[in-house]
Amino acid sequence: PISSKTFVAKTLGMSGSSLSRKLADENVSFAALLDEVRKDMAEEFLKANMKSKEMSRLLGYKHPSSFNHAFNRWFQDSPTYSRRRS
Repeated sequence: PISSKTFVAKTLGMSGSSLSRKLADENVSFAALLDEVRKDMAEEFLKANMKSKEMSRLLGYKHPSSFNHAFNRWFQDSPTYSRRRS
C-alpha cells in the first residue's frame, strides 16, 4: 500500500533504510510525514463530499474506524459531521 515506507522508498528509488536516514536528517519520522499527508488529503476529500469509507480506503487505512479516530484527532470532529457543516 501507498502508506508503507517500503513502497514510498521504492518509488523514490531507494531502500527503506536510506529513506529513514534521509528523514532523520530532516528530523521527521515517516509516521509523522504520513500523518500530515493523510490529514491534508482528508481535508481535500471532505471538500469533494467524499464518504468516509472511501476516504479511509484511499488513505490506506485497513479499517474505517482507524480513519475515523485519526480524523477526530486532526479536526476534533467526525467526518460525517464535518461534511454536513461544509
